[in-house]
Amino acid sequence: MVPNAISVPFKQLANFLKDFDADFTPMILDPSGRSDTFLTYANPPLDGIILNLKSLVVRGISEGPQVAAESLRVCLVNSMKFGRPAILSFSDSAFDLTEPLERLSLSTEVVLKASGKALKDESVWKGIVKEEDMQPYGVFVCHPDFRVICTSNLKRDEYEDFMEDYAFAKFLLPIHVMHDSS
Repeated sequence: MVPNAISVPFKQLANFLKDFDADFTPMILDPSGRSDTFLTYANPPLDGIILNLKSLVVRGISEGPQVAAESLRVCLVNSMKFGRPAILSFSDSAFDLTEPLERLSLSTEVVLKASGKALKDESVWKGIVKEEDMQPYGVFVCHPDFRVICTSNLKRDEYEDFMEDYAFAKFLLPIHVMHDSS
């Protein structure tokens, strides 16, 4: 079951996300796609590291599923390291994160419940952090501002239709972005 969406004006999205603290991960629904751009270039702490999941699927098909899983790992680790949100962009499709996360020995619950708070626990992140991720000082510390944000260019009703088949949708809170003309 997909949780009920809430609506947020585009101009208030930054403040909403800065203060967002819930048992869910925000799933930004913005058919215009402007939110992806905004979250990529916003001022800290919202200047995210974006991973286009459609590209991840293509890489998985063309280069193998382990390459796609590694792209996801790098996005999560760099976001944890630098305290920038890991922005998982679903674009205009639904994508099942279960398989690439399982390749990293992670579950969708760990990554998507409460904006990825479980990943801040060393016992969890040490499974995906590699030696090269600990450079230049030889240590890794998960930044306290780390979080996961999902985005989609789907309309609310399209999102509900696509996501009803994915068990991990229960960890996402749909946030419908309203533009001045919405």
